[in-house]
Amino acid sequence: MSQKVGDVFTVSRELFGATGYSYYLTKLEGGLALVGTDTEPLEEGLEGGMVKQTFTFACLEEGKAAYQLAMLRVFDPSNPMYEEVMPVEITGGDSQSNAMPGGWTDLHELSKEEKKVFDEALEGFVGVGYTPKLVKSQVVNGVNYIYIANAQPVYPGGGEYKVQIFIYKPIRGKAVIKDITPLLG
Repeated sequence: MSQKVGDVFTVSRELFGATGYSYYLTKLEGGLALVGTDTEPLEEGLEGGMVKQTFTFACLEEGKAAYQLAMLRVFDPSNPMYEEVMPVEITGGDSQSNAMPGGWTDLHELSKEEKKVFDEALEGFVGVGYTPKLVKSQVVNGVNYIYIANAQPVYPGGGEYKVQIFIYKPIRGKAVIKDITPLLG
């Protein structure tokens, strides 16, 4: 897998919750940081059903990195089932300080994960259609995003204009819109 300095990506696993098994991070090397984990049911109201565990990583510095997950029962940790060590090649710009927690990445084209966060935050949003063009992110307790997007009102004759959309994606829970500001020019 190849990532850039400042990228944030997730790794998800699905399993049957009633078995007592869970996934755990067992290895983290190089310029990767684990910035959050989450477990959510895949079916509402079905206790012990299928769950999805998500691990969120931030790429902090260039070089070779790796992570490994293992599935085990917390009451029987003597028999873990290790997954393959997953290598990550982190490439990126000259300045790594903007990828540190609290610092902003450079403005860049959206990754699939960043597009997914955008779509999640704007789900059900009506009145104006938004098309994201560029984004920058900041690792905090979760991730802040600033998207530059084209806005198109849905009423007849509404002209297109550019906006800046501030979205916060908590470690657990849904991405939320914090602010939308029209950009002049």
